[in-house]
Amino acid sequence: MAVTVTRQNNPMAANLVQDTDADNVAKNNTTGAGGHLYSAEVVNPNVYTVYLKMFNGASASVGTTSPDLIMPCSASATRSFVYPGGIHFSGGFCHWCVTGSATSDTNSPLVDVTVRYVTS
Repeated sequence: MAVTVTRQNNPMAANLVQDTDADNVAKNNTTGAGGHLYSAEVVNPNVYTVYLKMFNGASASVGTTSPDLIMPCSASATRSFVYPGGIHFSGGFCHWCVTGSATSDTNSPLVDVTVRYVTS
């Protein structure tokens, strides 16, 4: 699996989640608990827009679970999303990356997308 979690001793954030192969497979309960999402970064080497989707819960099913957040990243770009006050996730953090914004989209990016996010 290409997902890593680095524990932080910072009073703002406790976890740095990095997925170097974000695709149409949900990475479920990545931090093992709820918390606050403070920032997310998407590195998209593809020639089309990709969508990082996040769900507040312990598990999600790509194509059927309605994401709580959808973060688009244009072709051949890196995009950062910052939430200074944090967005509360009570059930845990799940994420996946697909090529369409609709909940039903299950199309995986052809080239590996890197996703990083910081949580408490």
